[in-house]
Amino acid sequence: MEFHQDAGIRIHGGKTRQAAQKSLRIYARKEYGKEYFKHRLFPEKETVEFKRFLLRTTMGSWNDQSIIKDVLAHNIAKDLNIETQDFQPVIVFINGEYWGIHSLRDRIDKHYIKYEFNIDKDSIDLIGGNFNLVFAGDNSHYISLIEFIENNDLSIQNNYEYVKTQIDIDNFISYQIAEMFFANKDWPSNNSKLWRPKTKDGKWRWIFYDLDAGLLDANKNMFVHCLNTDTSITWPNAPESTFLFRNLISNNNFLDKFINRYAEILNTTFATSSILDKVKPIK
Repeated sequence: MEFHQDAGIRIHGGKTRQAAQKSLRIYARKEYGKEYFKHRLFPEKETVEFKRFLLRTTMGSWNDQSIIKDVLAHNIAKDLNIETQDFQPVIVFINGEYWGIHSLRDRIDKHYIKYEFNIDKDSIDLIGGNFNLVFAGDNSHYISLIEFIENNDLSIQNNYEYVKTQIDIDNFISYQIAEMFFANKDWPSNNSKLWRPKTKDGKWRWIFYDLDAGLLDANKNMFVHCLNTDTSITWPNAPESTFLFRNLISNNNFLDKFINRYAEILNTTFATSSILDKVKPIK
């Protein structure tokens, strides 16, 4: 046995609650005996101290027969300058009863940001949903940014230059491309998280996670999906969730950068040969 300790546990996620095999969130707390899990949970990560982790099932894969979609998408996208979840296949037993294959995953929260970037967990803003969910800090900085964009045309270069001081443009472009390429239909109203250091020059960065609804429809037009303005739609692409991309793409410099980056990734990271190389080790 690598390590053992008492811990807290709760059901994690939404769709998997409908299935017998549920995703689980595991907590280390002083009241359970130890404040941290002190073990190298992920072979490719140097981190040896965790507050939380997930035992994630594949039962939320939208009735798909595959059990590798989410981990495959992360494995493909992990070098694209976006935050992703590491993974490790595990077998789970509950009260001695075999409970199936899960994947051990990072829990995306302020503790994840701390060990990934060595930033104090109480010195960040971490938000999600249609950017009204607050997981750490607050959303006031992002609301101010949205208000600026609402009142200033981003096709005007000076306005775009200001937005570039508020968000990590390269990160956002790579994130947007990855979600679009994998045709994640449960996004961006859902499964969206972004964070920033609470510093004068801290920029927003986007976190890539939960691709269970991706890789289902090869014919889905994700450009139409990501440019929605129909206010009657609340999920999966409500206008407030497409707002930033719609406005950024009105700027010619951003559009050129987006197109060039997409072409670059299509010929490298998303090339057929590259993806097949990623599939083979986790088959």
